Amino acid sequence: MKRQFKISGFILLIAFISSCNDFLDVNTDPNNPSTSTVELTLPTGIASAAFVLGDQFQILGSLWAQHWTQAPAANQYAAVDDYDINENSYTAAYSELYSGALVDLKFVSDNARANEDWNYYLISEVMSAYVFQMLVDMYDKVPYSEALKGNLGEVTPKFDNGDEIYDDLIARIDNALSKDRSLASARPVGEADMIFDGDMDQWVKFANTLKLKIFMRQSVSRPSVAQAGIEGLFNSGAEFLDSEDAQMDAFVDVQDYRNPFFATQISTAGNGRGYVDIVASSTIIDELNAAGDPRISALFNTPVNGGSNYIGLQQGDYNTTAYASARDLSQPDIGPTHPIVFMSVAESKFLQAEAVERFGVTGDAQTLYEEGIEASFDKLGVSGASTLYGSGGAYEYDPANAIEQIITQKWISMVNFQGLEAHVERKRTGFPDFFETPPGNVTSGLYPQRLPYPSAEIDNNRDELNAVGGQKQVTERVWWNTL
Repeated sequence: MKRQFKISGFILLIAFISSCNDFLDVNTDPNNPSTSTVELTLPTGIASAAFVLGDQFQILGSLWAQHWTQAPAANQYAAVDDYDINENSYTAAYSELYSGALVDLKFVSDNARANEDWNYYLISEVMSAYVFQMLVDMYDKVPYSEALKGNLGEVTPKFDNGDEIYDDLIARIDNALSKDRSLASARPVGEADMIFDGDMDQWVKFANTLKLKIFMRQSVSRPSVAQAGIEGLFNSGAEFLDSEDAQMDAFVDVQDYRNPFFATQISTAGNGRGYVDIVASSTIIDELNAAGDPRISALFNTPVNGGSNYIGLQQGDYNTTAYASARDLSQPDIGPTHPIVFMSVAESKFLQAEAVERFGVTGDAQTLYEEGIEASFDKLGVSGASTLYGSGGAYEYDPANAIEQIITQKWISMVNFQGLEAHVERKRTGFPDFFETPPGNVTSGLYPQRLPYPSAEIDNNRDELNAVGGQKQVTERVWWNTL
């Protein structure tokens, strides 16, 4: 709690920054701020990324991952549920990631490198890699090598290929990990680190786990690259997240300092009475109910209007007359201090289990799979995981269907925390394979694969965008998605 109150001022600061950055170009000069330090800039960079991931992208991902759906008698997110996304839908989020998070993180990296301040350098480089991977996964080709150059005259950076960006992200993480953090110039980070409070051992694990995710994302499109990278990690004895999630949990239940999704959906839109726009999708509710999974009570509420059963709405069926409002259905249990998760221990375990199954690296896939389920239960404060994955349980490990089981359990573990990642992993693997088709979809039933390029790029960087094929449709696959 001490950390939450002490750094809560950064939340208010980043809220102000976010409101201003909608007017900034992605090439705003990050190298010459009027006044700043790495201690001040690092938390704003982390918070900027967190606010996009934990609000706009959390809603997008959770709807497309069929964790949540648009509530009846409301329409705030109906277009997202219908896959009806255009260049205006996520311009603010895109601009915030470039002009907010990446500008701040580059400032930290540049200054930390110049001063051999290698703890700050590692944190900023890992976070930059995380944000750029998120952009590649949602847009494919994006400005990278010529972005954030610091020359105010350069407003038309080229778009780099996704695979080339991925390769450079691995190189950047490796370079940051190679620095000597025992030097006197490598100062402790402490509370400027909004994720691990300056625990650099955890940052090394986060870096390795992010590398594992980047390699695994290429498991189908570039299997030889994935194989070599994953073998290198495992053979070197790399440690992965195993005890603490990479998350921002600096929220307190005070006006302007609450979780951004909660603040929007409860404090503002719901006037404190509950979510008006979001309800549980029947896709996830039916899966949890069928398995007798006790996590359902920690993830969702029973309907406000009575009953002890958990009830989900068919994905995208917000025009139904069967339910009068969101209060007749289950809703996600997200409170004012709910953390924003970048990567979780459960995700780490499932990535390792898949690595063992797909690429034959040393490890016990079944044990890692079961540890992933346990980590999910532990995060929610729920017991009884072994009953489900034990002999005869609904989640008992089956080597013949291991990949499907691993990814499906990862999908469950990400409910309310990592909606965007659950959506992206479904794109990569095709699992879960029991998704419902929203009745109002505008894509002839095709699952969404990407976000269209935002109006900021169309208006300001049209020539470079046209050089890589111009605007894309929501159903066009990103480079690594070859299923």
